Amino acid sequence: MTTGHDDRSACLDFVVREQPFVIRFLLRLGASAADAEDAAQEATIQAWRLAESGFWGDVHEPRGWIRKVALRHLNRPRGRRRSVVEIPMVDIPEPRAASAEGPEFTAETVSIVATLSGLPQQEGIAVALKMDGLTSAETGAFLGVSDQRARDLLKRARKRLRRQFASQDGTDDGRTS
Repeated sequence: MTTGHDDRSACLDFVVREQPFVIRFLLRLGASAADAEDAAQEATIQAWRLAESGFWGDVHEPRGWIRKVALRHLNRPRGRRRSVVEIPMVDIPEPRAASAEGPEFTAETVSIVATLSGLPQQEGIAVALKMDGLTSAETGAFLGVSDQRARDLLKRARKRLRRQFASQDGTDDGRTS
């Protein structure tokens, strides 16, 4: 069993390391930079609350958990956003997430993000989680489906993307010769 300090320390290490990736995950699903940052911050606050209450160690698959919390916040209707809560501040280094103005957002990147956000929701989430390095088991747990269903969603998404990019390139099947 971990102590409260161990929970807080593990949580802090995790969120500092993971927050830029949570933001990138949400951007891949079509969120604006500001909304992605807000949702990632909400997930961080919820993680910290768990750590403060001594339950951070009970979170299974925290990489999927924090993305699910952030996505839930992102999808919450505007009028249902939480009111501002005072959070005690500690010296936490700023995450090094790429900004929307950075060189990472080329015209090609914008096109890819637009294409990904056009996928059916579960397929888009499966692709974004795969791009973040989560396994099919983690993706299945995130989506509440089996590992096989997660793999099937990813396979369907890849087919859709292949067709979409092929139509943009003017080729028949998306394969280069």
